[in-house]
Amino acid sequence: GSELYIYNQAGTMVSGPVTSAHVYEGQYATDIISGEEVYLEAIVRKSSFEAFDIAVHTVVHGFQDLEVSDRVYGASGTCNVDVNCPVGAGFTNERDAVCKIFSGTAELCSGSLIGDDCQSLRSFVLTANHCLTIAPNVANWVFRFNYDSPNPTTPACRGSDATTWLTYSGATLRANNAASDFALVEMSGSIIGQPTLAVMGWDRTSTTPTTGTCIHHPSGDVKKISFSTGTLTITANGGGVGTTHIRTVWGTGTTEGGSSGSPLLDAAQRVVGQLHGGTASCTSTTSPDFFGRFFTSWAGGGTNATRLSNWLGINGSGIFPNTTNTIPVPTIGGTSPVCSSFAQSFVLNDLIPGGTATWSVTPASLFVTASGSGTTASLQASSSSASGLATLTFTFSASSDCNAASISRQVWVGKPDISVKGDDKLCFRDPGLAELTYNVGNARLQEVTSVAWTFSGPLATLVGYADFARYRAGVTAGYGTITATVTNACGSTSASFPYTIEDCGGGMAMKISPNPIFGKTNIEITGAEAKNMQDSEIFIYDGLGNLVFSQSLQDRAGQIDLGRLKPGLYFVEVLVEGIRLREKILKTH
Repeated sequence: GSELYIYNQAGTMVSGPVTSAHVYEGQYATDIISGEEVYLEAIVRKSSFEAFDIAVHTVVHGFQDLEVSDRVYGASGTCNVDVNCPVGAGFTNERDAVCKIFSGTAELCSGSLIGDDCQSLRSFVLTANHCLTIAPNVANWVFRFNYDSPNPTTPACRGSDATTWLTYSGATLRANNAASDFALVEMSGSIIGQPTLAVMGWDRTSTTPTTGTCIHHPSGDVKKISFSTGTLTITANGGGVGTTHIRTVWGTGTTEGGSSGSPLLDAAQRVVGQLHGGTASCTSTTSPDFFGRFFTSWAGGGTNATRLSNWLGINGSGIFPNTTNTIPVPTIGGTSPVCSSFAQSFVLNDLIPGGTATWSVTPASLFVTASGSGTTASLQASSSSASGLATLTFTFSASSDCNAASISRQVWVGKPDISVKGDDKLCFRDPGLAELTYNVGNARLQEVTSVAWTFSGPLATLVGYADFARYRAGVTAGYGTITATVTNACGSTSASFPYTIEDCGGGMAMKISPNPIFGKTNIEITGAEAKNMQDSEIFIYDGLGNLVFSQSLQDRAGQIDLGRLKPGLYFVEVLVEGIRLREKILKTH
């Protein structure tokens, strides 16, 4: 009966809902692919509240409210060119597929998201086999995407450090082979729906590429781009006789430690290899680098654990394409809430080329139309009273031989769904607190634009806030209601609860003289029930309920000096034998 939701700072849900059906023995693992502060919301049954617990299993690294900088920003040689310079303008999607890889706190290698032939959007990352030698436990690897300088400028075309990026934690090794120095890992988190990621295409043929481009993180620096010069050749690692590697020399930029595993792209911007090593540097611009060939890695060592074909060739026909193209990760655009007065469009962006799409929403009862085909879902609430959380799902496939992939997002339908509760039995001048509750999710999920609090009856004051209100009883017995009205684009919903105010004096009274006062005044508690009164406390509140003065009261009487208080209306409160006595005082000077 429990649900977990995770939101980013903009209020967009990045994980959830996770229901009890997804929880195994009370544990659930998730990856936050956000690069910013996130918020966890849990909805549990009242009967289970005391037993509810949240445990954070692993935190890789994080900083809050500290001025820190990446220790490797700017560490690469000055001949390197930021990927966002003009020369990288045609490589936007390829840029978004490349990541920097960490193991624990150490910068390790570079890698790239790589697609299978069905473009199923699994979280495969291609990197170098020798990166496993440095850090063999890929469950501890961390993948940082979008670590790009946002503002490189000419003539050097180097920019400032990146301020935002996406981080994935943990992976599973799928295949690796030393012959062509490749490793294929699958990250633990899903990339589906991430608007700043892309998946690399590839060429598995034996064709020798005519040009080579490398996108990488030299020395762990922000992302750079390098271009070959001269002829690329098929060779062995380090040169000599062999066909497992591609030799290149750089005309623009270079590679360094930390570039290992980065993709080599041909003229069609498809992956044809990943960096094994070499002697290229900013001080040795004619020295070569060597990339393990994708062609060799496809068949690898002939087993599923040593070849790419088992993981990247998955279509049911068994006949695999020679090439695939880089694609941006599909996302769903559109804003909620969905109302009954007009239709709202939600669009599947970046459908796989040549693919088809269908869509559906659940629960269907909330909508005029709950399914359709194509990349646009036109949603309209079934009635003005329809309200609730719905899930929109686009399902798409690259071909009939491939299993369908899907992407979902949550959509709020109709007016807000709320309830309120609070202190409903008050004595004269008692303070009270009312709380606003969203029956599903929160204000961000229900797209709330405003909250207003009102009351009827003998309250003295009420001050409302986004999700609660504070109020104070007057000195007149009676009853009334406290109401919260919450509004989104579909309209407003109001919820109320009743309250009563009673004289709780219990046969005792408080006498204050003089009143109005200038500075000092006398307080006396009268009545038979006050005869056995022990020491008590006098409390003075201003008109908004703020405590401004307190003093001990002995033997039912005492004097207080309020000369320091500003002129105005105040409330005196004394607790006697469990009974609160309250009176107004007016300070005139």
